[in-house]
Amino acid sequence: MKKKRFYWSNNVRAFTILELTVAMVLSGIIIISAYNSYFFLFKGTQSLISKSKEKHDFIRFHSLFSYDFFTCKKAVLDQNQVQMDNSSSGVKYVWLEECIVRLYNNVPDTFKLVNKGVSGYFEGDEILVPGHVCDAIEFDYYAKDSLYKVSFEKVYLPDFYLNSQPVQY
Repeated sequence: MKKKRFYWSNNVRAFTILELTVAMVLSGIIIISAYNSYFFLFKGTQSLISKSKEKHDFIRFHSLFSYDFFTCKKAVLDQNQVQMDNSSSGVKYVWLEECIVRLYNNVPDTFKLVNKGVSGYFEGDEILVPGHVCDAIEFDYYAKDSLYKVSFEKVYLPDFYLNSQPVQY
């Protein structure tokens, strides 16, 4: 049997090294740009998710605190705590440095709101004595290097004033 010999001829078509190098460089540029755009979108999405979680946390806190504060029979401010007495149960809010904790029937619910503490007022005067009934509450909280002031004010019914003890200042 006769061995076939391969003879180099001008009819063989192939890519040159220059063409292969250009193709590799272009594919590398495309892969790097796709990689960078993926991580740019990923980082942007994470930022939006954290902002939406923070807004959701504040909206949830605001709605719960509003409901608890406006439906309670009396709200008592004691340093960084607000005790709200309702007919069925008691709700307590505790202002910590990095969060606000809501205790409803001793079940905690945490809101990640960085805050400066709470202030209470009764009939327009700031409460300086712990354990005093308050009709207005305000506090400051930080969100993305901005300071926001939040305040709540309620009106007690006449039976509250008739049934309560005289206030000692």
